[in-house]
Amino acid sequence: MSRLIKTICICFLFLYRGNAAGQDLDLHNYSASTYNNFARLSGQLIGSGLYHTAGIHKFGGVDFGVKTMLGFIPKENRIGPLTGADIVPIPILQANIGLVKGFEAGGRFFKFKFGDRNAEEVTIASGVIKYNALKGLVFPDITFYSAYSRLTGVTDFSLNIYTIGGMLGKSLPLLTVYAGGNYNISRLNVKLSPIPRNYPDGYKRIISQNVFHYSVGMSLGLTPFTKVNAEFNVGKVKTITVGIILSIF
Repeated sequence: MSRLIKTICICFLFLYRGNAAGQDLDLHNYSASTYNNFARLSGQLIGSGLYHTAGIHKFGGVDFGVKTMLGFIPKENRIGPLTGADIVPIPILQANIGLVKGFEAGGRFFKFKFGDRNAEEVTIASGVIKYNALKGLVFPDITFYSAYSRLTGVTDFSLNIYTIGGMLGKSLPLLTVYAGGNYNISRLNVKLSPIPRNYPDGYKRIISQNVFHYSVGMSLGLTPFTKVNAEFNVGKVKTITVGIILSIF
């Protein structure tokens, strides 16, 4: 148990110290043509890691997790605010609670420094609703979900992501495996103040991008109430999510 506590503390410390590697967040420095790329890739990255099992808690059952999402940015997409960013880490605190009739509600939240130059403290918050359509005994669990995520705290923009998807998975005493399909709709709300150099009249626009990605993952039991989770996503970018989950009922 003492080793488990140390592991969780180290994970918390890592998340607290983690800075996302999106470079200069001052959008005045980039052409508006790069904003579509930023909205699309950010939408998939933040829309990943929303679940760690296809199972649903019983009424009142809860879980709590600390995770880090790592986005691997392809070379051709390292433009605009993602210039020079080959890996983007995003730390997350996550919790879920079982509701009635096969429903479960969850949320994610974290504040952290984003960017290498002109770094700003941003907030990521998500709300998730899941519905277990099939509780498998022999066959896998089948669960559908919808989520809303929001990134705020940056001077020049805010980002909203709507995610819907489904997953199937199977839970064994020590191992849970799952796979899912996820569709992200991202809305980048850009508001730039006028500056003589690039945007003398300012710039205001809502940029919409859609992206689909697949996910596969597994959770390995450490104790009857704790698991280590790892998930891999493939879409416009490849992402890996790793974390520790404390689950009760």
